Amino acid sequence: MNINITISSDSSESRSIHLLTEVVECLQLEKIELNEKYLSLNSKKNNVEIQLAEQVEKCQLLEAEKKELEEKLAEQQGKYQTLEAEKKDFESKLTEQEGICQKLETENKELEEKLAEQQGKYQTLEAEKKDFEGKLTEQEGMCQKLETENKELEEKFAEQQGKYQTLEAEKKDFEGKLTEQEGMCQKLETENKELEEKFAEQQGKYQTLEAEKKDIESKLTEQEGICQKLDADKVSVERSYAELQKQQDEAQTRRLIEAIKSLSQMLQYSLGTSLSPKWLEYLGGIKSDIDKFITEEQTISDITLKIVSKNGWLAKLTSIRWWSKAISVKNDLPTSLQDGSGFHVSFCNLQHLLKENGVDILIPTCDFSSNIDNYKVDYDEVTIIKDLFPAYIPKSYVLCEINYVSFNGNMGKCIGYKS
Repeated sequence: MNINITISSDSSESRSIHLLTEVVECLQLEKIELNEKYLSLNSKKNNVEIQLAEQVEKCQLLEAEKKELEEKLAEQQGKYQTLEAEKKDFESKLTEQEGICQKLETENKELEEKLAEQQGKYQTLEAEKKDFEGKLTEQEGMCQKLETENKELEEKFAEQQGKYQTLEAEKKDFEGKLTEQEGMCQKLETENKELEEKFAEQQGKYQTLEAEKKDIESKLTEQEGICQKLDADKVSVERSYAELQKQQDEAQTRRLIEAIKSLSQMLQYSLGTSLSPKWLEYLGGIKSDIDKFITEEQTISDITLKIVSKNGWLAKLTSIRWWSKAISVKNDLPTSLQDGSGFHVSFCNLQHLLKENGVDILIPTCDFSSNIDNYKVDYDEVTIIKDLFPAYIPKSYVLCEINYVSFNGNMGKCIGYKS
């Protein structure tokens, strides 16, 4: 509402006051209208304030401003200049109040929308409440379960308390042992210091030994070189020795073969003398075995092993050598085989060569007897003694023919005879 006030400079003061009075009355009317409008809006506001306290505070502020405006208007009634200024201020405030009212209307709408929103949230919370009530029932069941478990835990606590008391006693015992261990630790510290001193001493010795070790290693390297040279020399010597040994073996083999051939020749000589058929057969068999033996290619070790085999030609020649000494039959032995004959010389030569090669033949030196040194009875063979010496008739059982030569302390075997 616009109020135009024109005051003439020629007008009287009373007219001016009259006009101002009319203006004040108009303003009061407008004030009444605004007050009524304010009351209407305030009524609506109060309805909203029941739900939102914030709007109440804003309305109270507006009411305070209105009262302040009324006081100012009453004060300006007596003063024209002041009233004019208050009028302008009032008009300004009026415009402001209109904006406030519009703002309040807008805020009321917003509050109504928020109220609707809050009602939706309320319904949601109501549903959540029911859900929580269900969960509460579930929690109550869990609480009962926990109460039961709590009782069990209380019982276990009582049990643990007993164990605690036991452990407390053990703790005191350990504390005593700890004190003892501390004493031992102090003792060990003292011993450690002594050991450290000894270690320092040993370290010095170690450094000395390390230097000696390097010196020894240097000498060892030198010795290894010497050893390698000696190994090479050893291999060379071994080869030379093996060659020499081979030559010696071959020489010994030739000597043995020559000695055996000499025996074969002596037997050949005996076969050319006047002999009984049994002797011819016996000596011929020995010579045949010797000749066959000579033709075989063999080493010295082969010869020494084969020559002492059971019932071999050496056993038979050894028997003849024994017979040449045995009183019972030596006189009945063919002359070419008796002691001092060429056969005797050849046999002694073979015996000597065998001994050089590790085979020491033991020939009985006694007459026929039931017990001969280095010989035991061979019950599996039959002696030829009765065919070769038909005139010999023993008075009792005697050993009279060698079947297995005794050598190097090994027992030989003799065949027994009883008429």
